[in-house]
Amino acid sequence: TRSKISIPVGRIQYLFMYPLSFKEFLLALGYDALHDHLYGKKDIEKVDEVIHNKLIELVRKYYMLGGMPKVVDEYVKSGDVSKCEKIQRSILDTYVDDFGKYAPDEDVQHLKSVFHSVPSMVGRKYVYSKVDPETRSADLKRAVKLLETAGVVTRIKRTSASAIPLEAAVKSSYFKLLFLDIGLLHSISGLYPKTMMASDLNTVYMGGVSEQFVGQELLAYGDPFHRDSLYYWLRESKNSSAEIDYLIQRGGNVYPIEVKSGSTGRLKSMALFMEQFNTEKGYKVSQAPYSEGKITDIPFYLISKL
Repeated sequence: TRSKISIPVGRIQYLFMYPLSFKEFLLALGYDALHDHLYGKKDIEKVDEVIHNKLIELVRKYYMLGGMPKVVDEYVKSGDVSKCEKIQRSILDTYVDDFGKYAPDEDVQHLKSVFHSVPSMVGRKYVYSKVDPETRSADLKRAVKLLETAGVVTRIKRTSASAIPLEAAVKSSYFKLLFLDIGLLHSISGLYPKTMMASDLNTVYMGGVSEQFVGQELLAYGDPFHRDSLYYWLRESKNSSAEIDYLIQRGGNVYPIEVKSGSTGRLKSMALFMEQFNTEKGYKVSQAPYSEGKITDIPFYLISKL
C-alpha cells in the first residue's frame, strides 16, 4: 500500500537539482585554472586554439561520463571509463526497479517502456506510437507525466510565440523529451564507441546527443528555486518547415538557439525566425570557437554564458 504524504503548505522550499554541469565537471576533474580562465570574466573572450581543442575533448568526455556525481567521482579516482559505465548501468537499473514503489502496478510497464524509448527519440518530436503501437497513448501519456514530475525526463515544449510568455503559445501535443543525464543516455543507448570515434560531436545520434547536452546545460544554469521550462519553435507549412532547437527568454526578449555541427552549418531556420520576428540576435552552438555577430557562435563549453 502507498501512503499519502502530507505537505505543509507554505513551510517547504523546493530546490531543483540536476546532474553536474560542464562547469562543475571541470572543477571535479581538477581543471580549476581552466575553469577560472573561462568563466571568471563577465565578457566572453575567444580562447587560444590549443585550449579550445582541449575543451572540446573535455566536452566529449562529459558526453560519455555525464554529470551523475558517483560516476564522476569514480572517474576522478580511477580514470577507468569501463568502471564508470558499470555505475551508470547500476543507476539505470535502480531507476527501473524503483518504479514499482511509486506507481500502480498497471503503470509500471508503461513507465519502463517510456524510460527506454526516450534516448532513441532525443532531439526529435516524441511520438507515442513509436514507443509501443499496441499501447494506448493515454497510458503512455500518463507515464511521461509521472517521469517528468519525478525529474527523470524533461519536456521541451513546442511554442509558436516570438515574445514572452512563451508558455502562452505552447502546443501541448507536440513536444520533445530530454533524458535525465547525457552519460546515462550514452550507457542505455550503447553510444560510447560512436562518441569516441566521431570527429564532429553533433553527428552522434543525428545531432540528438548535442541537443541533450545543450538542454541539460540550460537547465543546470537556471534558477534552482524554480522548475525551468525549455522551449523549441517549429513552423510547418506546405512548402517548407523550419525549426529552432531552443528559445531562451532574457530581459523581456526571446533569442533563438540552433545546435549545429562543425564550424559552419546551414542556418535557414534561424534566418527565417529572425526575419519573421525581427529578432536582433541569435546563437549557434557548435564545436566552432567563439565568434561575435548577429548570429553569435557559442562553443559547447560556453553555454553558461548565455
